[in-house]
Amino acid sequence: MLLTPGAAYDTVIVPEMRVMREAVVARLARFRALGGRVVFLGGVPEWVVRGPAVLSLREAAPDLLDHRSRSTSPGAGHAGCAFGGQPGGRW
Repeated sequence: MLLTPGAAYDTVIVPEMRVMREAVVARLARFRALGGRVVFLGGVPEWVVRGPAVLSLREAAPDLLDHRSRSTSPGAGHAGCAFGGQPGGRW
């Protein structure tokens, strides 16, 4: 659960992007590890910036992309994917 002043969230929706900062990836991975759901619209980012280095998302945060609890938008190809939450669920 992500808590903010006056609200709590069990799902975070990430817009389509190719590159993400490591600090953001770490927060999303922690959120997911605590039972939150992370939804990537348009697919997952390919790269993570770690200081001067650029890593693949799979290298930087393999737990964030654990496909055991992945669901995809029905009939939409790669329009989006979700990780975490209820395995096999729809969004």
